[in-house]
Order: sequence, then structure tokens, then C-alpha cells
Amino acid sequence: MPKPSAKKTPVGQTERAVIYPELQAVFYLGDEALTCTQAKEILGWTEEPEKEKWKDEYMFVDEFGKKIQCRNNDHNRPFDSNHADKLSQDILNRYWADSRNGEGQVVGGVTYPRTINGESIIVDRTGITLSAQHRLVGFVRACQKWAKEEHWRQKWPDEPTMECLVILGVDGSEFTKRTLDNVKPRDLSDVLVSSGHFNKADRKELIKLSRVAANAVKLLWDRTGAKNDPYSPHRTHSESMEFIENHKKILRCVNHIVREDAANKTISKDYMTAGNAAALMYLMAASATDGEKYRGAEQLTEKHIDFTHFDAASEFWTRLNSNAPELGAIKRVIKSKENPESLATATFRERMGIIIKAWNIYITKPKSGLEEEKKWLTKHITEKEIDLEYIQEGDQTKLMDNPCIGGIDLPPTEQLPDDPTPEEIEAAEMEIRKEKLDAAQAEIDEAARKKAEKTGKTPPPAPSKKPRPAPATAATGS
Repeated sequence: MPKPSAKKTPVGQTERAVIYPELQAVFYLGDEALTCTQAKEILGWTEEPEKEKWKDEYMFVDEFGKKIQCRNNDHNRPFDSNHADKLSQDILNRYWADSRNGEGQVVGGVTYPRTINGESIIVDRTGITLSAQHRLVGFVRACQKWAKEEHWRQKWPDEPTMECLVILGVDGSEFTKRTLDNVKPRDLSDVLVSSGHFNKADRKELIKLSRVAANAVKLLWDRTGAKNDPYSPHRTHSESMEFIENHKKILRCVNHIVREDAANKTISKDYMTAGNAAALMYLMAASATDGEKYRGAEQLTEKHIDFTHFDAASEFWTRLNSNAPELGAIKRVIKSKENPESLATATFRERMGIIIKAWNIYITKPKSGLEEEKKWLTKHITEKEIDLEYIQEGDQTKLMDNPCIGGIDLPPTEQLPDDPTPEEIEAAEMEIRKEKLDAAQAEIDEAARKKAEKTGKTPPPAPSKKPRPAPATAATGS
């Protein structure tokens, strides 16, 4: 890292000296990749002294239980420890964009090397980190976990290092800072759009398939027990894409559900969202699997999944979408959970449970002609057989049933929220934009006040603010 041109101002002093007067870009690549020590230097990493107690005045607690301040991180946005942990997980699992982590793109039959993704760590003229805290803290935590846990030696024989681009000497004024991170973060469906998994689809269908696949992975991550991996508990984009690579038939389920639901939206309107339906179809298709063998393997993959029931699962959802009379009890039981007074409908857990109970009967149907099969299903898949059990605790009615398909399926540990509508997503994004604008305006007002104190002039009044609407929340349920 380039040597600063002046000494740093002591901690506690309000004015900091300029140490990077000129804008410069520094690449840390290969054998010269960023080290843990260098990352700490950029952050101004400071541990709580043994003879001094910081109480609540610290940024976070590190992997060794020490309270940490990052002296070069003043006036940055609030630190998200969970996000830093996700980045730490990706670095340790070598999912980071790094020339040492695998081959890159293939163009014209030529395989090019992988590179960093071009996103930079940004440091202002005085050494303040403007955009770096989560990546660098995540990296330092990765090094600390590596030191604590022998497991990571399999992927990193030596202490991890991180390839990156550092931009030094960036203007630290309020005007420039407000433009940082002024982008729309990619969600998993955005990653899937550019993944090549749905190349044959047109643009509109590609976006739909990607969104459905992203939500299918969200449910499968929970139901298969993937989230229980102590070394990869966070469902990052890289972990999600790896999960799909190891469970390719998810994409067939997504295609099947989207195709069936395209005409009249029966599945998404009457039963559950397409993403949840695709996940449930996958679990049904894999229901003949030895679950212990699947989860006992070194990695969760389709190598240990028995798809004997794949055709039956496809047929089940086709019948459900076509309102087949022999499966009519499913819709009737779901409908019975509605409350006309409160306008409440069946919850996601109720819908899931009812459909699973019906499937567990469906898969036992004897081999026979079509008409005999319909009669058998009508006789056995009844409201009584697939309804759920509840208990009354005071004024509360609690659901006791927690049906499981078996195979790779585990009972849910919590009720997952349903996919937000496009309107809810837009409202939430608008709320985030308003919060950022308000925060930027507050910093500008504060700067104007300080300047006025020095010059003796009264600062201009802050612009009036209209009351903000309450933030939109994603609906739960089906």
C-alpha cells in the first residue's frame, strides 16, 4: 500500500491530515493480494485495551471476543455484522471473485482467467474508508475463523488473502459521499437472469423463470437442511448458485410449474406462489430418497437423490392446476381456512401442510386404469384425511400439524414469508431511497451549521419535509 504523505491525526482530533492528496488506484493481485494486516491498517482496526473499558462505544465484537473500533470508518453508514459474516463465508469458501479461484469466461472457444469483479475499496484523502467496511471486516473475520478452525485449511493452506482494487485519495465531501453505493443491489433472481440457465426463454419469460427459481431455492434451502451447515449457514448468492448447480432438476420443476401456471394462474392464485410450488414439486420428486444418506454426504447433491417419483410429482401439479375433481378436496380444505370477517386466508404453513398430506396419499395410489385411479383418489384424498390438527390455548388457536414429505424433506422450522408483489418491492425501494436522501440532507445541514458557527452567519433554513408514508411490508402466507 502506498505510504501516506503525512502523519495521521491522533485519535480524538476532529481534523484529519491529508495523506493521499492525489487520486490513485492500487491493485492487490496474486502473490501481492491484500493481507489481513493490510486490511486492518486500512480500517484503523483497534482492539479494546485491557485497562480501558469502552462500554457500548464499539463497532462490533470479533471472532476472538474482542471489542473492535475501526478508527478510519467515521461517518460511514451503519455497520451490518450479519452482512460482513456473509462475505466472510464467501471468502472462506473461495466464492470471491479472485484470479486464484477458478477459470473465467469462455469467449470464442478461448478460456480467459478469472479476475476481480472491478468493485473497489474506496478511501478518501484523509484515510477515511468511504466504501470498504463490510468487505474488509468480513475479510479479517475470515482470517480469524481460519486461525480458529482447522476445517478451513482444506481450502486455504495458508492464511487467506484477498484480491481487490483500492482507490485512494477520493474526495470526501458530502456531495461525493452521497453518490456512493447509489445502485440497486442484485438479488438472486438478477443473478439467475445472467446465469445462462434459461437461455432459451425470451426476456419476459427469463425474468419470470429466474424469480420463480430464486424463491424455490429459498424454500429448499430451509427444507433440505442446507442451512444447517455450520460452515455455510448464510444463503449468499454464491451459495444459492452452488445449490442449484448441485440440484439441477430444480430448473425442470421451475419450468414445469411456470408452464402449467401460465394460462389461468390456478396454482399461484388458489394454492401457493410458483416458487414455493416448484420447491414442493422437487421435494415430492425426491421423496423416495434415503434422507440420512443425502444429508450424511460431504456435500448435498443430486448424486444421492432418488427421483423415482419425478413423473408422479409432475402429474400431481398438472392435475392440481387443471382443477382435477379427484384432487378437489385440497382446494376445499384451503378455502375452509378463510375468515370472511377478518379477510384472512390460509397461511403458507397451512397450505403447505394440506398439499403435503394430499401428496403422501397420492403417491400410494395403486397402478390401474385412469378411471379406476380417479375413483381411488376421490375416495382417499378427502377433507377429513388432509385437514390439519389444531389446539386451543386460551383465545389462540394453534396449528399442531407439521407434515413432512420424507426423503430429503425436513419439517419447516419457521414460517417463511411469501414472495412480495412488485408493488411491495417498489414501495420498499422508495422507502430506502427516501431514508438515504434524508440522511444525506441531515449531513449537509450539519455541515452548514458548523460552517455558520465559524463564520458567524446564520445558515439557510432546511427544506421542509413532507411526512413520509409508512414503509410497505411483505405479506406472509401463500
